[in-house]
Amino acid sequence: MKTKCQILRLGSIAVSIFCSTALLFLASKVIASEDKCAPLFDTNNTSMLLYQDTKFEAVDLSDLPKATNPTVVTQGIGKMQDGSVLLFLNKNGESWNSAYSPAPKNPQGDPRWFPMLFGAEVGYHFGFRKIYNDTMTAPTPEFMNHRITDINKTLAERGVEEIIMRFHRTSPKAEEGIEYLSNILRESSLPVAISGHYAVHDVAYHLSSILMPKSILDYIKLNIKIVFRYKAKIDKDATLSPIEKEIVNYSFSLLLNNIVRNIDFATGNIGVIFKQEQIEKSGGKVTDSKEIEDKIDNLTLFPIRDIGEFISNPYQLAQAAFNILEQSGALLRQIPNKSKNEVAALNARSRENVKKFIDELVESEKSKIEALETPISAVELIAFVKTRINAIKDILSE
Repeated sequence: MKTKCQILRLGSIAVSIFCSTALLFLASKVIASEDKCAPLFDTNNTSMLLYQDTKFEAVDLSDLPKATNPTVVTQGIGKMQDGSVLLFLNKNGESWNSAYSPAPKNPQGDPRWFPMLFGAEVGYHFGFRKIYNDTMTAPTPEFMNHRITDINKTLAERGVEEIIMRFHRTSPKAEEGIEYLSNILRESSLPVAISGHYAVHDVAYHLSSILMPKSILDYIKLNIKIVFRYKAKIDKDATLSPIEKEIVNYSFSLLLNNIVRNIDFATGNIGVIFKQEQIEKSGGKVTDSKEIEDKIDNLTLFPIRDIGEFISNPYQLAQAAFNILEQSGALLRQIPNKSKNEVAALNARSRENVKKFIDELVESEKSKIEALETPISAVELIAFVKTRINAIKDILSE
C-alpha cells in the first residue's frame, strides 16, 4: 500500500510529464508553422500578444489587384517580442489593396504602401512587419512619433531638415473641422485611428506624410490661423443682424470644410504618388519626369494652394454660402416679404461683410502670405522627397 507521500510524489511526476508533453506539443506547432511565427497569448491581458515578426520581402510587397470591397480588418494592439507595441491588421480578402470607401474620397488603400515606398528595412523600423501571409503590423501613432523623434536626432546632426509631421490617436470616426485643424496648428499632427475602416485608410494614405516639408506645413498653418481669426471676428461683431451673421458663419463653415478636405487630400497623396512611380519602374515603365511633376502639382500642391485661393476670393465664398442657404429655404423663412429686392439686398450685404472680414485678416498677414504664396514647386518637392527617403534609408542601414 502506497503512503500518502508516495501518492503525492507520483502525482507531482504525472503533472510534470503532462506539462512537458504540452510544451513539446506547442513547440512542434510553432516549428511547423508556415511562417515560423506563432502567437503566445498573455492570459492576464488578451489584448497584448507576444509575436515574433519578420521583414517584408519583395514578393510580400507585390501590388495585388485592387478590390472594391473591404479586404483588411484591424485585430487590435499587439506586443512584439522586442517590446514594440503595434497595430495588427488582417487580410480577409484576396488583396491587401482595396478601393472600398464608406464615405466619399476615403478609400481603404493598401497598408503596405509605406514599406513599398521606403523599403523593407525602413518599414520594419517604423513598425510595418510581416507575421503571417495574411497578417501584418503597422505603427500606432505613439510608436510612429517615437521613431520619428529617434530619426530626427540623426537628421539634425547631418544638417538635413527634420520630420515635422506627427500623429495622434483618434476614434474610429473621421476627425473633422476645428478639432482637425487645431491639432495641425498646435502639434503638426494628423489623426490616426486604431480600429475600423479609418485605421486602415490612415495607415495606407497618411503615415507617408512624413515626407511633407516644413515650408508646406508653415503655409497650411498660416491659412488655418487666418480662418480661426475670421471666426473670432464674426463672433465679436455686433453690427450684423441675425440673418447676416448666419450667412457669414456659414461661409466660415465652407472655408473650414474646404481646408480640411484639401489638407487631407494633399497629405494622403504625397506618398502614393511616389509609390506608384516605383511600381511602374519595377514593371519596366519609364515614368516621364513631367508626368510625375503634374501628379505632384495636381494631387499635393494644388489642394494646398487652393486653401489660400479660397481665402483670397471672399465674394465667391460669400455667394456660395448664400446660395446654399437660399436653396435650403433657411433664408427665405427669415425674410418676411420674400421679395426679390430684399433677397438681392441681403446677398449684396453678405458679400460685403465677408469681404470686409477677410480683407482685414489678409492685410494683417500680407507679408507672411506673400512670402509663402508658392511654398515649393513640384520639381523642388520631388527632389526633397527623394532626398528624405534616401537619408532615412542611409541612417537605418548603418
